[in-house]
Amino acid sequence: MLEKNQNLNPEEEFLTSFEGVMRVLREDERKVCMALWKEGGIALQKDVRWITGLSKVKTHRAVARLASRGVIMVEKGDKGNRLSLASWLYKNTRDKNS
Repeated sequence: MLEKNQNLNPEEEFLTSFEGVMRVLREDERKVCMALWKEGGIALQKDVRWITGLSKVKTHRAVARLASRGVIMVEKGDKGNRLSLASWLYKNTRDKNS
């Protein structure tokens, strides 16, 4: 619990929210989020597929579930879907999406 005058370190806040989200996700969804996190918060869906070792269908379904919950953002592009962790979940994503 935070005291009235205690400041919260933004880095701690990020880790707390990321860990909290990871606890409630399914295994395939966790793999997708971890792959995005390791790639700096943004990656193409086909790259996430190779990193995670999931099939195309499993990757697509996990991405769709995560996007519907607002955990990741999906932008359709010429080279495939560009995935990014939500800005509230990954602090550097906001800067990269601009």
